Amino acid sequence: MKIMPTKRTAPKAAHGAVLPRRMRRADGVTLVELLAVMLIIGVLVSLVVAVGTWVRDEASRRHTSAIQEIAMEVIQAYYQEVGRYPGIRDDGSVDPDLTDGMPGDPDADETTAVLLEYLRADAGRVDFDDELADIVRQTTRNRLGNLPEGSMDETGRYLLDGSGRRMHYDPEGGLGGRRPVLVSAGPSGDFDNTEDNVRSDGG
Repeated sequence: MKIMPTKRTAPKAAHGAVLPRRMRRADGVTLVELLAVMLIIGVLVSLVVAVGTWVRDEASRRHTSAIQEIAMEVIQAYYQEVGRYPGIRDDGSVDPDLTDGMPGDPDADETTAVLLEYLRADAGRVDFDDELADIVRQTTRNRLGNLPEGSMDETGRYLLDGSGRRMHYDPEGGLGGRRPVLVSAGPSGDFDNTEDNVRSDGG
């Protein structure tokens, strides 16, 4: 018995009609489909990166605010003992080392080094007697120890923000004037970008 080869026919519709070529199911993935998938993946990656950056920056701001809050408590304790804020001299003038203004680059800012010298009652910085200096040291020492880890550089000379950059101290730059303020350059690391700055007075 001779077996005749079968002839492969195109798919048919319900009533036996042959489907048009454009309606047949294609094998594989078309270039357009591949590009669409790549576009979707790109959008998702961009969203993940943007959200991750925002979360990191917000965490840095919160950490900075926590450092500033404790530092301002120490500054207030100094004020209660001395009667004036760190950096203000007995005649009411501001220490010349605190009058240069805020640099654009945090790494060029020396003001928190001056602030810490006052808070530690450094003999070469303060202008009051040794008895008051000892009281100030005892008052501020423990409070400075409450600062979160990483709030100072390795030498303990500068106050750092949540991003590990130096902050700026101004004894009369707070809201309303003649009140102290600590300013962080924020996640951008640029003091000139004032919208990104983090201030201890909330300004």
